[in-house]
Order: sequence, then C-alpha cells, then structure tokens
Amino acid sequence: RGRRCLPATAPMTFSYRRHLQCSLFLLGAMACLPFLNPHHYNPIPSFYAEWWAGLLGLLASSLFLREPARQDLRLPLGSLIPFALIALFLFQLVAGKVHFLHQGLLFCLYLIW
Repeated sequence: RGRRCLPATAPMTFSYRRHLQCSLFLLGAMACLPFLNPHHYNPIPSFYAEWWAGLLGLLASSLFLREPARQDLRLPLGSLIPFALIALFLFQLVAGKVHFLHQGLLFCLYLIW
C-alpha cells in the first residue's frame, strides 16, 4: 500500500543503479569524512566539518534529480520557506549586516539540506 519510488514497470537501468550506489556511498562518507577534517577556526570550529557533511549530503540527494525518482516527487508549498530565508540572508549580506560570513553560510547550508 505504500508509495513506490519507481513504478513497477520501469526497469532499473545500469546508470541509475550506479547513481544509487554512489549516493549510498556519499551518505556513508557524510557520516565519516567530516571527522577527518583537520581545520578548526573560530568563530565556528566545526564549520568545515559541517560544510563537508552538508555538501556530501546534497550530492547524495542528487539521485532525486533523475527521471525515475522524480516521477512521483511532489513538493509542498511550504518547502519554499527555506529559500525565502536564504534570500533574506543574502539581503542582509548585501546590506552589510552580517558580521561572520561563515555563520551565514552554515545557516544557508542547514536550510538547503
């Protein structure tokens, strides 16, 4: 009764299967690689580790851009709110109200993820 990601009649091609494997590898790397990052600078010592985790997560979610996974994907209107908040941050950045750029970038990364 649950919703399927792929229709029952759609064959899983080799390239889609390879992309799925790469996405699973990136999700595993998202849990391991940030701890190996040696850069820790103020004001946010964990910024680069969190940045790598977010980037790997976004790359792993690129699977949803493929046609078989996108067929039944429906986004609610409320999912646009994070993009409005990112636009607000960019407005503050242009106005010169952002004191630490890293904090704003981390904020945007959390909203996109």
